[in-house]
Amino acid sequence: MKMEKENGQNFNFVHSMEAFFVASHKHYGEILHGHNFRCRIAILLNRPIFARVCFKQVIQGLDYQHLNRLPYFREFTPSTENIAQFIADSMCSLGCDVREVEVFETEGCSGGVTICGS
Repeated sequence: MKMEKENGQNFNFVHSMEAFFVASHKHYGEILHGHNFRCRIAILLNRPIFARVCFKQVIQGLDYQHLNRLPYFREFTPSTENIAQFIADSMCSLGCDVREVEVFETEGCSGGVTICGS
């Protein structure tokens, strides 16, 4: 949904959503361990119900998984930044206008990705 500012510039409304998933991973020489991950995304407000369905589908694909066994994470280490990129790519491939994804593995410790120029 685009709105026009008084000075003629356009801006977009975004909608934020959060979801939780439980997964294990091993990266950067650490031992196998798990987290109760929290993910926050920002999407354009043009199709929020569709995006909610897609977000749920993507998160369910990660829930109760050992992330290193998923094809994407055989190539990229399952860090919070790469998990965020995976979620962003998955949402975009489903047709959602994702602008930002942030993944928390613990409270106060997160990584994310911002999709620019869209």
